[in-house]
Amino acid sequence: MKFLNNILISLLACTLFLTSCNEPEIVLNETVTIIPDSLTIPKGDFLMWQLKATITDSDCDSVIWSSENPRIAIVDERGYVTPKNKGITYIVATLINGKAYAKCKVTVKDDNDYKFRLTLKDKGTTGFSVNKPEEFLSAKSIERRRKQNLTVNETDIPISLDYIKEIEKTGAIVVQTIF
Repeated sequence: MKFLNNILISLLACTLFLTSCNEPEIVLNETVTIIPDSLTIPKGDFLMWQLKATITDSDCDSVIWSSENPRIAIVDERGYVTPKNKGITYIVATLINGKAYAKCKVTVKDDNDYKFRLTLKDKGTTGFSVNKPEEFLSAKSIERRRKQNLTVNETDIPISLDYIKEIEKTGAIVVQTIF
């Protein structure tokens, strides 16, 4: 009887050991690459620029395309890139299972040199005062006004630097301010 118990215990131990062992997990080294890996295109180009995704070692056979900055360039579900505005962004191809992705640097060029004239309704708040014109006018300008009997008034005060900074945040370059 003791012999039979030992056999049963041994069988039970072997059964537990065998069921606790799983087949070795196959680890895929999934990768995705984009061809080309960078692209420079002119703004307003009406040609279609297609990116190709190459997938290796994956049970997944397709990608999801996206743009990190759709204001610069967009991409459709087939990898066709459309330029929108001057700048740099990255087009991303992500495996549908989310396990791998690749990026393509897209530079959109705009060789046009746009110039705009902005007319502001006011000059904003500033620390300058008409009582201290030497803070914002040159000595030569003050002397010329004195000779011509012109007084310094509110129209002579420069535009607020906060306004200038806000305009420059849009990417514009302020080349001249007229008071």
